[in-house]
Amino acid sequence: MNTEQAHKSSVKDEVNEHELWFDKLIDDVVSHIKEDKEKLASGDADKSTREFYSLLKNGDTIGIAAKARSEMSKIVVREMVMSYFKLITERAIGVSKLALDLSANKVLVWAEITDDDDKTEKSLIRVESMINAMYAEKTGINLDSTIVETSDNLPIPTHYKSVALS
Repeated sequence: MNTEQAHKSSVKDEVNEHELWFDKLIDDVVSHIKEDKEKLASGDADKSTREFYSLLKNGDTIGIAAKARSEMSKIVVREMVMSYFKLITERAIGVSKLALDLSANKVLVWAEITDDDDKTEKSLIRVESMINAMYAEKTGINLDSTIVETSDNLPIPTHYKSVALS
């Protein structure tokens, strides 16, 4: 088989792979819509599903975009937090206290470390940079850290949720 024939065969395989992917996607979407239709008809659909189809039915494109943004934010924030925990665990970064404040466009981290622990402070800053490199440009959602030392004797701000460390 010459180079041109190999290329044509490769392109054909890629086209077939795309066709299979699209066929599966369409089948999955249609199946999901049918499930939603049944749930809506029986009154078993959750609030989010009812709101979504109401937006579609009314042609509310801004509402649809806002809902999509909200759902995207939930997914991205969850992924960011899981990645953050994974990185601080893998690097065995020890903090005295850890708390989070989550919103649609940012993750705030409040970390208390032992006094003069420059290594831990630098590690937390590095992890923040890594998380932002993975998510911020693609999603517009950032992680920002506040790092305090034990001797600062500062309480966790009330809008943060404390995270159990274990």
